Amino acid sequence: MGNCFKILHLGKFFPPEYGGIESVTDTLAVGASASGHLVEIVCFTNKQSRVERRGAVVIRRHKSRLVCASQPLSFSYFAEAWRQSRRADIVHIHAPNYLALLACLWLPKSIHLVLHWHSDVVGKGWLQRALAFIERKALTRASVVVSTTDQYAVASPSLRPFLAKTTTIPIGIPDHSPSLGNVELAKEIGRWKDGRLLVLSIGRLVSYKGFDVLIDAAQKTSSKLCCFGIVGAGPLENKLQSHINDQGLGKTVMLLGELCFDDLMQLIYTSDIFCLPSVERSEAFGVVLLEAMRAGLPIVATQINGSGVPFVNAHRESGLNVETGNSHALATALSSLVNDAELRKTYGRNARKRFEATFIEERMTTSFLELYSLLMD
Repeated sequence: MGNCFKILHLGKFFPPEYGGIESVTDTLAVGASASGHLVEIVCFTNKQSRVERRGAVVIRRHKSRLVCASQPLSFSYFAEAWRQSRRADIVHIHAPNYLALLACLWLPKSIHLVLHWHSDVVGKGWLQRALAFIERKALTRASVVVSTTDQYAVASPSLRPFLAKTTTIPIGIPDHSPSLGNVELAKEIGRWKDGRLLVLSIGRLVSYKGFDVLIDAAQKTSSKLCCFGIVGAGPLENKLQSHINDQGLGKTVMLLGELCFDDLMQLIYTSDIFCLPSVERSEAFGVVLLEAMRAGLPIVATQINGSGVPFVNAHRESGLNVETGNSHALATALSSLVNDAELRKTYGRNARKRFEATFIEERMTTSFLELYSLLMD
């Protein structure tokens, strides 16, 4: 790989505090460390502040003291990001993260800034407008901007003026088989399925994920042929449960709460169809789609304008994409898969092939290592 250099990742959280961006950060950190580079992470935590090592990777966790419009806040995080960024050769920021952007606005020119643009900030009103100058200054300062899909970069109001310095590297995840997981959970899910197909959906229980639309779609599908499991936690849990109860879907739709990684992987591999019903561009890519594709599941997702989701789930190849917020269209697409075993097999097989060709971990890691080398030459 050549010379060794120090890479600092600035993210919001880091495993085991898990999410799509966190898994990407983990993969890139491990990949760069395995190639001989010095890698550190500065992140927030909902637990106690601490410094730890995972292999050769140093992780500096700072307790979040407050959350404002999905942005964790901590003065110690800001100070650590400022201090460590000036000791690095490359600073890799996972955006959106205004505190990390602010800490790096005045980096010395000798330090390369990689701005990994996972998503625009959407729907935050006056706060979003007030902080837009931080975005612009950070994008101007960045050595390179990385988008996860061409489609998202072109549609992003923030990135559009900076397309000349923007490159695209799709997200990739490891290819592995599931562990046995929780035997009791498997038995419970099996009893609940009672011979039906399981349509699985995963995400935080927040509005842009569109789980209310999925529940409405469930009412329009055959409860004798399929059931729906929604994995995740969030502020809409009680509202969604009430919606399920009001629709009389207690035996058809189950909120499964948060699951540990092994249990979640086991559940994915024992499901029959995966559904991503998100309704806004806040769903910029959909890492959970890759986890479903890795397991060879056929997918029903949404045609979110300006999002990478329709790119990840290729329409009529790995699955179907339908209009956002349209429960009838969602139900029709799901029913077409529920009622056609051969179509499920075809889309599932194609999903696995698409995962292997485009979204494998090694492709993403190699692309970033090559990018780092170009910056350091």
